[in-house]
Amino acid sequence: MKLLITVIERDKGERVMEIIGEYKVDFSVTFLGLGTALPSMMEYFSLTDRSKDVVFSLVADSDTPQILERLEKEFAITKNNTASVLTINLNAINRIAYEHLLEKGMKNG
Repeated sequence: MKLLITVIERDKGERVMEIIGEYKVDFSVTFLGLGTALPSMMEYFSLTDRSKDVVFSLVADSDTPQILERLEKEFAITKNNTASVLTINLNAINRIAYEHLLEKGMKNG
């Protein structure tokens, strides 16, 4: 299991979730982010908007390469520098903690 984090232009997070949803996903949520980069840094990277969607998804290890490929194909991330995508391996302890929180959340509504 991996935690897939995608930071992308505002209003594109829903499309990211649609793409990821085509694979085995245990959980996915989007947060609205607001970057804090200095104007000079924004200009250096040719960025115009600090508003971002931040998508957190728990995905199967086996699906990760295909998901990354689909995101690249859809958004040309490496070519256009329009997003950042990273994965974090989750070990068994993380998985147990996640399942516990999910179970607790289900009980609480």
